Amino acid sequence: MSKPARRRFLATLGLGGAGVAVAALSGQRHTTAAAEGPPLAADSKHSKGYRLTAHVRNYYRTARV
Repeated sequence: MSKPARRRFLATLGLGGAGVAVAALSGQRHTTAAAEGPPLAADSKHSKGYRLTAHVRNYYRTARV
């Protein structure tokens, strides 16, 4: 590989990495508002399936990247 081709390749990698970083950082702003979600569901012995409880909401808050 010639020096100009290598430089072009490395520059492309650098620009691609910067683009990925910008996309990742811009995506974090939107997750904050969406993480609040709906109010907690009332605990009921008759309800089955997934329930968003305080424990689950706390896990989602601490697991954010």
